[in-house]
Amino acid sequence: MIIITDTKEYAENIFAITPTWQNVTSNSNPKIISKIIEKLFQTDKLFFSEIKSDSLWKYAFVVNHSHSSQFTSLIELSKTEPDLPSGIICLANSGDNFKGYRSRSWVSLTGNIHLSAYLKPKQIVDNFHIGFTILSALSVVEALDKIPELENKASIKWVNDVLIEDGKVAGVLTQTQTIGKKVTDLFIGIGINVNETPVLETDFVVKKATSLNSYVTDASQNTISSVFNNLLKSLSTNYEFLLKGKYNQTFDSYRERSKIIGKNIVVFSDPIEGKPEIIGAGRVVSIGKNLELELENQSEPIVRGRISFP
Repeated sequence: MIIITDTKEYAENIFAITPTWQNVTSNSNPKIISKIIEKLFQTDKLFFSEIKSDSLWKYAFVVNHSHSSQFTSLIELSKTEPDLPSGIICLANSGDNFKGYRSRSWVSLTGNIHLSAYLKPKQIVDNFHIGFTILSALSVVEALDKIPELENKASIKWVNDVLIEDGKVAGVLTQTQTIGKKVTDLFIGIGINVNETPVLETDFVVKKATSLNSYVTDASQNTISSVFNNLLKSLSTNYEFLLKGKYNQTFDSYRERSKIIGKNIVVFSDPIEGKPEIIGAGRVVSIGKNLELELENQSEPIVRGRISFP
């Protein structure tokens, strides 16, 4: 993997490495990489190094402070640059105007993980429209399981929030592009509160945020680098599962870590504008293969909305 960064200290911290850095010059990168640099960085003073990594990941663009959403930037680049390489990771130490699901604001603070990734499946992928969301949320849970004090403590709130107890510790965002039946482009956004707990504008759905350091007493086990590198490994493994047609295996693991199965919930509509309305309530009996909610004493499953615990 080639790392390109404007902040060597942050890159070394999150990758847990101390590589030999070289200056990035106008002639040191292919044209497409230069275009990515122009899109993501606000400075010309950049450094690069090459490290050993999982073969899935080719480039990491590590920014000290991003003034816009790297997730959105990757989508925009893919529309104008057909040669955009697969296996891109974008990381920001902090940033402005980051967005979560349905364009809700995501507070980005130094000490937390803000990851965007770009991959090119270039094949038919079963249940891709929800499979990649499942992949991302499950990968976060598996990465947190590697911390001894957090093993089996993280759970997934339908559809894409990761909780510890009742606090939101992470969120995932995915988007795909297709040609015919083939998935051509996959975009993943993941935010994990590792060291800092953001102050949120809580509502009837998101009661509170939390961070990993609120639950881990052994600081050596809760480093941003260990969480990040375990996350990359889980993303790679689960991505390969989906490409090999193992959606059911990935889905079963997702359902096993569900926060809501067996719980009483209230489901609200999620309009872009206007006031949410209650569209369902009751005990969750199961989650279907397309992530539809099956509620006790309700004949029709619920396929979208936001969940609140009464």
